[in-house]
Amino acid sequence: MNMLNKKLNKQEEMGMSYIISYHVGKGGVGKTTLSYNGAYYLAEKKVAKVCIIDQDESCSMSSRFLSEEEIETIEEKHTVRSIYKGKNPEPIKVDENIDLIVGASTLSELANEVKDGQGRWTMLNWYFKYQDELSKYDYILIDTHNSFDIFVDNALVISDKVVAITDVDVDAIKKLQKEVEHVERLKKTIINPATRESFVNAEVIKVGNKIPNQSADDKSFREKIESIMAVDPSFYGYFEKRVDLATTKTSGLPITKMEEKNYQTKKEFYDTTYKIFDKIFEVKV
Repeated sequence: MNMLNKKLNKQEEMGMSYIISYHVGKGGVGKTTLSYNGAYYLAEKKVAKVCIIDQDESCSMSSRFLSEEEIETIEEKHTVRSIYKGKNPEPIKVDENIDLIVGASTLSELANEVKDGQGRWTMLNWYFKYQDELSKYDYILIDTHNSFDIFVDNALVISDKVVAITDVDVDAIKKLQKEVEHVERLKKTIINPATRESFVNAEVIKVGNKIPNQSADDKSFREKIESIMAVDPSFYGYFEKRVDLATTKTSGLPITKMEEKNYQTKKEFYDTTYKIFDKIFEVKV
């Protein structure tokens, strides 16, 4: 039994949620799309209870479920701001088995307050303080901003896995290693003073997204990713550039709800996508 499975078993025994953050220091790679579809995969295919935390000030994840007016006028107790003000937010139910802690466009206003307070420990303290209430969730998925600010650090510190995403961009591939290095620095910084062991145990895993397969350049890039995967077991695979994933934002439908109509003609796409999700989530339900 590998270490990750041991950790998953321990979490099951203790009633702890499995926490996954989606992050890379580059915008437009599709982290919200992947976390959104991942949540539905867990909720519908694995009947898991999922809580999504929208920690991106653009509120991209929240806008998948709520109108702009609803996001701007929702009570603070339902938003991520509550966590950073020392409270336990009240998630809203957005679908069967899926709850949402709504994003806040004003989150950065709390940056100085957080730095002067519990700093990078804020979300960790929140989780352990309210662990009993949060244990009803099998998974907590955190959609982050594409920076390395105090709020992103909080998400990385609390995570069991960090999903770092690249698209067809050499610079984006380079940022995957920066993600690994940043998490390693956090492991050396967030230390239990009594045991000298790190509170951070996040495993950075990497995936490609929006990878096309049409031109010679596309083939070359895919081969580059596949060569990395051959020597890096933390690179789990890549999601192809397909209309189904691309339209989840505009249609308001996750791919799990498109599958019935499209599966027969796009079987390979769905099977490959779900296989990567299984690896990311180390499905435990």
